[in-house]
This record gives sequence, C-alpha cells and structure tokens, in this order.
Amino acid sequence: MNVNKQLVLSFGLYGLGLLSFFLADLYIVANYPSDIVTQWAFYKSTLFIAASVCILGLDQVIIRTPNQSKKIFIAFLVQSTLICCILYIASTVFLTLAISTLQLIMSVYFLSILTMISAIFRANHLLTLAQLATNGWKIAILTCMVLSLLNVESWFTASLSILLLFSLYYLNKTKIINKTITHNTIQESNHRNVGLAFFFHNITLVVAIYGEQMLINALGHQKTAYILYTHFVMFSSIAISFFGFFGFYLAPKIKTMDVFTLHTFKAYSVKLFIVSIALSTLSIAFGFLIYKLYYQDKGIQLEPSIIISIFIMCIARGSYTVSSICLGLFARHETLAFTAKLNWLFMLIYLTIIYLLLTKSLPIYILFTSISATTAIHWSMRAFVSQRYARLALIEKEKLCV
Repeated sequence: MNVNKQLVLSFGLYGLGLLSFFLADLYIVANYPSDIVTQWAFYKSTLFIAASVCILGLDQVIIRTPNQSKKIFIAFLVQSTLICCILYIASTVFLTLAISTLQLIMSVYFLSILTMISAIFRANHLLTLAQLATNGWKIAILTCMVLSLLNVESWFTASLSILLLFSLYYLNKTKIINKTITHNTIQESNHRNVGLAFFFHNITLVVAIYGEQMLINALGHQKTAYILYTHFVMFSSIAISFFGFFGFYLAPKIKTMDVFTLHTFKAYSVKLFIVSIALSTLSIAFGFLIYKLYYQDKGIQLEPSIIISIFIMCIARGSYTVSSICLGLFARHETLAFTAKLNWLFMLIYLTIIYLLLTKSLPIYILFTSISATTAIHWSMRAFVSQRYARLALIEKEKLCV
C-alpha cells in the first residue's frame, strides 16, 4: 500500500498542534493563578479573531490562485500593517488592558503572516511546511509554559516569531512565491471581493469559538471569564479536539468521494450525532475526573448550569462538523450567501446579548449561567441552519443529476 508520507506528517503535525493547545489549557488552569489564566484566554481569543480581520480572506484567495501569490502576499502585508496600526491605536485609546498592547498586536501581526505563508505552502502542496507554519508555534508555547519561560505575552510573541522566521526561510528557499502556475480560478481584479466573501463567511465561526472570552475580558469581567474558561477547559476539551480531527479528516474524504448523496449525508449525520453525544459525555466525565485529581484543591467550584450548557454546545459543535463541510462543498453561491447572512444575524444577536449582560449589575451566578446558555443556543442555531441547508443543497444537486 502506498503511503503519502507528507500527508501523514501533516496530519501528525495538525494533531500535535491540537494536542499542544489542549494540554496547554489543562496545564495553565492547574498551575497558574486566575489572573494568568484569564490573560491566556483573552490572548488566545483576541489573536484568532484579530488575525482573521488582518487577513480578510486573502489566505483562501492564495489557495485558489497560487500563480499570483507574491502580488497577493504583498497586498496583504500592506493591509495587515495598516489594520494592526488601527487596532493598536483603538486598543490604547478605548481599552485598559492588563497586558502589553504592543506585544498583543505584534502577535496578531505575526500570526496573520504565518497564516498567509501556510496558505502559500498549501497552494503548492507542501503540506508538512503548511502545518508547521499553522501549528508549530502552539507546540513552542506549550514548551515555554511547562518550562516556566517568560510570561503570557512573551509566550505568544516568542513562539510566533520563531516559527515566522522558520517559515520565511523555507518560503525563500523553496522559491514557490515566484513560481508561475497556469491554474487560475479567480480574476486578479476580483481578489479583494472574493477574499471579503470568505472573510464574511468565516469570521462568524471564529467569533462563535472565541468571541465570548474576548468580549468578557475586554469589558473587565475577569472573574466571570475565569469561571467560564476553567469549566470550558475541563469539560469540553476532549470533545472539541476530536471534532477538530473529524473536520480535518472528513473534508478531503467527502470532497474526493465519487458519489455523495442525501442518503449518504443523512447516514454521516446520524453517526456523527451519536458520536457527538458519546464524546460529549466522555468529555464531561473526563472533566469531573481531572477536577477531582487536580483542580478541586485549587478552590475552583463546579457550576452545574455551565456544565449542562457545555454539554449541549459540544453536541451542537459535533453535529455542525459534517453539515458545514457539505454546505461548503455542495451548496450554490446563493445558498452560501444566505446562510452567511443568517450566521451574521446570529452572531450579532449573540454578542449583543453578552454585551448587555456584562453591562448590567447582575449577580455573578446569573451572569455566567446566562452567558454559557447563550453560547449553547448560538451553536445550536448554527448547527440547525447548517444541517437544513446542507440537505437542501444535496436535494438540489440530485435534481440536477436526474
């Protein structure tokens, strides 16, 4: 049997990156005080959201037009530099952060460049280098954390800068950014529009994952952020890590299947729903176990309302995996645009509710219960829309084939 070594290596690095962040979350909650934990949560959430804003979907454009990588990359550098300057000024003027704003923006800038370089590697089928650029810094952060090197800001800045230098070296060594490739699916004049289309579709997912922690910390509710984040780490980490693996594995598998019908989709959906319930149950059980072993002595109190919301959210995120893949692969442009608008509506309602909760003088129990329930409902709505319109897309596909 022929084994694609590069594919195996890239899959291994992807898994190692997920595992590193999984272990980092567990380690920081178990070994660091609450203020460091909330800084870590805020840094992670802000990094991924702000880096997406810096990129504005151009990473996906590069994957589809690799022959114009250099021109797109240069345009991105100008764009990202400008956006980071705006973010730095806005953060300095409007927010009072307990961390270095300059280091945070530097980390955002480095991550956005790494993401673009990873896209160039992917577009040229250098999958191992692509995964190193995407996940190598996560492994480096875990190492810094365990060895107690530097502080939270420096963990990110140092790890990202090291991997950025490594990636830039191989980008120059391979010369792929100057390579001429005949395949071109997007007109040069349309790069910005296509990139924005991808950005507007993907940013709702990024905000669904990270928006809650960024908003809570930005508004100064560190205690609420700590309670929610520690529960999220303990009770959802296993399920979320497996769902990430499923997405990484299923997307290329479904894409290369000769026949994928509505019946196939329903079979996949039922199996994944059952697996989601099983993994979510396992993840909750794991949370209770590590709480007894490591976290009970830290003074962390378990909140049943948050645990129930996490269980619902995990099932919704698991169900979302296969339907979102099929929606992306089989839906018409009009359907994708409509679902993007729905997800934007859900996201805005979600963020507005959390903002209103945080700006009211509510007892902390009501606050974290309401926020966790809102997060679970938000993910359930995303999963419902994704399931419904993936089915409709496959029904339309089958009608066209008749």
